[in-house]
Amino acid sequence: MPYFTVSVVLHNAVAGDYETLNKKMIDAGFTRHIGREKVYKLPEGEFNYGSGLLNKQEVADLALQVAEQIRFIPAILVTESGGRTWRNLDLK
Repeated sequence: MPYFTVSVVLHNAVAGDYETLNKKMIDAGFTRHIGREKVYKLPEGEFNYGSGLLNKQEVADLALQVAEQIRFIPAILVTESGGRTWRNLDLK
């Protein structure tokens, strides 16, 4: 199953926008954490998506659909993982 790192920027965000984004993205199947043995929180605006069905373009479209409910013309970046590493993320 491919995994994707998804970055979302809400331009001109106001208080509460990213909290709303987090809830809506989770409802759409995204997660806010990464890791298996130890699970870490992703930075604000970053999401993880595991899909056996969607490709990276479809994941980007899904993220855009969700983010557009909050702010006009959000920025979306999707990277398909071939392996990831990180440093200094907070434990979940």
